[in-house]
Amino acid sequence: MKDKLAKIKKYLKSRNKFILQDPVSFEQKFSLTLTKSSTLFVGFALFLIIGVIFYFIISYTSLRNCIPGFPKNASELYEINKENREKIQSLEQKTTSRDKWINNLQSILNNEDTISITDVQELIASDSTADYKNIIFERSQEDSTLRKRLANQKLNGTDKFIRNILLNMMYFEQPHSGEISRSENNDLNETHYKAKIKSKVKTCMDGVVVSKTTNSIFIQHPHNIISAYYNVSEIKPTIGSSIDRGDKIGIMRDSVLRYQLWYNGKTISSSIYSDL
Repeated sequence: MKDKLAKIKKYLKSRNKFILQDPVSFEQKFSLTLTKSSTLFVGFALFLIIGVIFYFIISYTSLRNCIPGFPKNASELYEINKENREKIQSLEQKTTSRDKWINNLQSILNNEDTISITDVQELIASDSTADYKNIIFERSQEDSTLRKRLANQKLNGTDKFIRNILLNMMYFEQPHSGEISRSENNDLNETHYKAKIKSKVKTCMDGVVVSKTTNSIFIQHPHNIISAYYNVSEIKPTIGSSIDRGDKIGIMRDSVLRYQLWYNGKTISSSIYSDL
C-alpha cells in the first residue's frame, strides 16, 4: 500500500513542459512548466469558469427559450408556483379526508360513535356560520347495517353453532316487534324490546313452560335452550304446558320487555339473534 502511495506522489510531482514554437524556424514562442497535480487543478478551474459562463449565457439570453420546460419569465414562475401550491393543498385535503375515513371505520369496528367532538370543533373553526347547536348525532342506515354485518362476522365458532340452531332448526322468532336494545352486565346478556303497554308478547320457539311468576315466565326448548320473559302480565300458560312458536304468552306490563335466551346454562348475546 505504501509503495502505491509513493508511486502516485511521484507521478503527480513529475513535471511537464508546455511549449509553443514556430514550425518552420523551430523558434520557441512560449513555454510553461507544470506538474501533473497543478495541471489537474488548472483544468478543474477552467471547467468551473466555462460552466459559470454558460450558466449566465443560458439564464440571461434568449437561448433559454430553446430549453424545454425552462420558465420564460417571472409570471410563468408565479403560475408554476401557484399550480404547485394548489396541488399540495388538494393532496393535503385528500389525506385529511382519508384519515377521517380511517378513523370513522375504526370507530365502527370498536362500536363507538362515528361523530366526535373534534369534528364539530373543526367545523366551527372553519365555518363560523355553521348552526352547530342543531347538529343531531345519529347513525345513518348504512352505518347501522355495517355495524350489524361486522357483529355477525365477529361470531366465533360456538356463536355460529347456536345461531344455526335458532335459525334452521328452531325457526326462531322475535318475542316482540318493538325496538331492540342490548344490555350486558358481566356474563348476563339481556335484550330489551321497547313496546306499548299491554301489547302482545309471544313465544319465540316451541317449548314447555318450566316456571312462571306474576310477571315472568320461563320456557324450556329443545337443544338445552331456555327463554325467559320479564315485565309480562296476564300470563296464560301454566307450568308443564306445551306452547308453540308464535303463541301469545301475555301482555306488556310496562314499556320494556326484558328477554333472555340461555344455552347450556349461559345467556346468549343478542347479537346472535337480534337480526333473525
